Amino acid sequence: MNTHETPGAVGPAVTFGPPAAWAVHDLEELPAVPGWSRDRLPELQRRFPQVPERVWSRPAPADGREFAAAVAGMAPVVTAAAAAGHRTGGRSAFHHGR
Repeated sequence: MNTHETPGAVGPAVTFGPPAAWAVHDLEELPAVPGWSRDRLPELQRRFPQVPERVWSRPAPADGREFAAAVAGMAPVVTAAAAAGHRTGGRSAFHHGR
């Protein structure tokens, strides 16, 4: 162990690995989600008729730009949480989502 490391601290793979996986996952979803939600909404409405109509109308299927904006809006938050975790050896409450 390096003398500058905090005992029990986690390394960068632990703090930056999950955000990297999130980025890869969301990049893969960018082309898929808008079409999926648009195509599946009628099927979900038929499958779950007990769900009130107001619930189905609220999350109108996002188009590609809206979904990309949502992903881009979350990227700084996820990156900041990872950086906080890295700075604190994985102990940051922000990193843990608390």
